[in-house]
Amino acid sequence: MASQKSSRRFVIGPGRLSFPHVFEPNAREFGGKYQVTLLLPPEYDFGPLKQAMKEAAIEKFGPDQSKWPRGMRGPKDIIRPCEEKSHLTGYAPGWHFITAASVDRPGVVDSLLQEVTDPREVYAGRWAMISVNVYAFSNVKHGVTLGLQNIQLRQHDDPFTKRVRPQDEFEQYLEDATEGWAATADSDTAASVTNAAETDGWDD
Repeated sequence: MASQKSSRRFVIGPGRLSFPHVFEPNAREFGGKYQVTLLLPPEYDFGPLKQAMKEAAIEKFGPDQSKWPRGMRGPKDIIRPCEEKSHLTGYAPGWHFITAASVDRPGVVDSLLQEVTDPREVYAGRWAMISVNVYAFSNVKHGVTLGLQNIQLRQHDDPFTKRVRPQDEFEQYLEDATEGWAATADSDTAASVTNAAETDGWDD
C-alpha cells in the first residue's frame, strides 16, 4: 500500500548540525536517504513545531484523537533530549535534537543565500537552519515526521570530533624557532661571501 500523507512547510533553527548526509545519502542499511540531525539549545521554543505536527495529524486522522491509530509516532518521538545520546560529542544537557530525512537531495545555501557545493562546509558542529515538511503518514506505521527540504548554513563553530587540536597537545618551543632564524642568518652570510668570491673574477 502506498504511503498517504499531508504536509506543511516549516523552518527550524538555528541549531548545530550533527551527522549531516547532505551531498551523499547515508548507507542503505540506514535508509539510503539524505539526512541531518539538528541540535537545538535549551531556550529554543518548540511550541510552533508541535502545533504544526498536531495540525498535520488532525488533517490526516481527524480532530478526534481517541480515533487516532494506537502507538502512532508523535512529537515525543521527534523532539528528543540530548541526554539520550550524551556519549556523543555536542549532545549537551538541556539541548534537544530532531532528525529530518528525504530521498531527494536538499538545497544548501550560506547566510548570503549563495549556493554551497563544497562538502567541507557542511560539518557536524556548524550552525544551520533547516526547512522541513511536517507531515502525517499512514502505511505500515502511523504518525508524523519531518521531511528534509533545504539547509542554510550559519556561523562556524568547533566541529563535533574526538580529534584533539594540536594546540591543545603541544607547548610552544621557542628555541627551535630561534635556532631556525640563526641558521637562516648564517646561511645568508655564507651565501654572500660565496657570491662575493665568485664575482671577483669579473674585476680582472
